[in-house]
Amino acid sequence: MTDNDYASIVYCRVFNAEKDDGDSYTRGILDAIGTLSPQEQKALESYYRDGNSYKLTGQIIGDISGDAARRIVQKALVKLRHPTRLKRMSVKSMITERDEIIAEVTEILDDLCIQFDRFVKKAIITGEVQKVIDSQKNSICDIGFSSRVHNHLIDAGINTIEDLLALDTLDMLMKRRNFGDSSKQEIIQKMRQHNYVHWADKMDTK
Repeated sequence: MTDNDYASIVYCRVFNAEKDDGDSYTRGILDAIGTLSPQEQKALESYYRDGNSYKLTGQIIGDISGDAARRIVQKALVKLRHPTRLKRMSVKSMITERDEIIAEVTEILDDLCIQFDRFVKKAIITGEVQKVIDSQKNSICDIGFSSRVHNHLIDAGINTIEDLLALDTLDMLMKRRNFGDSSKQEIIQKMRQHNYVHWADKMDTK
């Protein structure tokens, strides 16, 4: 008897079915049988593969009675019905388990993709913010003010763009000699050109 035929017979006995309808998984059934005790394996082999009677099976596996051999065969079948062994024996069960694993892995991958996307977006945003912060520490020379306005700012202790952005108003500069409305407008326009629009708009209303 071939392994396939033997596995099919054991499948039918375990599932209490007349035929396996192609659902018996030979490799899985043989592996499940391999987890039984040596005596139980021999009993199944003798009774189902070789077609021996319980009496002859008892003599083969240990010189025991036929009734004792029958109990060993039944015990082996009960063990094979355990869920951990049962799912190895059915093609449908194997497919279901595979699909469940695929679904679980897919869910994990989807979650990882979402987290990665959030991480990348956060990194990009953080990088852009850092660029803005770094640019504010640049010298006011980078703005391109006229020499007159530049000197006024330096004399007032305003050396960086960050210093200039810290001002709520330009009143302190307006009080300086030779610093008039045209100088104020130059600062506002130059800052607006360098994308400090919010600050420029605020200064333009004061």
